[in-house]
Amino acid sequence: MGEGEEIDLLSYMQKKIDEGLQDPETKKKIEGWNRIVQLTLKSGEKYIFEVKDGNITVKEGEVENPDMRIEIDRETLIGLFEGTKSAAWALIRRKMKVKGSLSDVLKLKQIFK
Repeated sequence: MGEGEEIDLLSYMQKKIDEGLQDPETKKKIEGWNRIVQLTLKSGEKYIFEVKDGNITVKEGEVENPDMRIEIDRETLIGLFEGTKSAAWALIRRKMKVKGSLSDVLKLKQIFK
């Protein structure tokens, strides 16, 4: 992705998730882990990630009682998907806020190393 290049974030996230799910190690990490995650970008866009039956889907929208809430800026989110930033880096620098159970946060950290 070039500097300042505008992308369709929804398609991009699903593509990166689908690529990640090709890795047997990632599939193993989410096996039996069924969660609804509300992702809110600091610019206001909202997305719902559903982790279910060893698969992850993403769609635009908002859910009332998610298992986890993540607030992040677009640049950091893309960095996580590209592997140029880590979840630990984002959390320490307060580029990402996560609300959920500690075990869910740790699981998320494993998936987005």
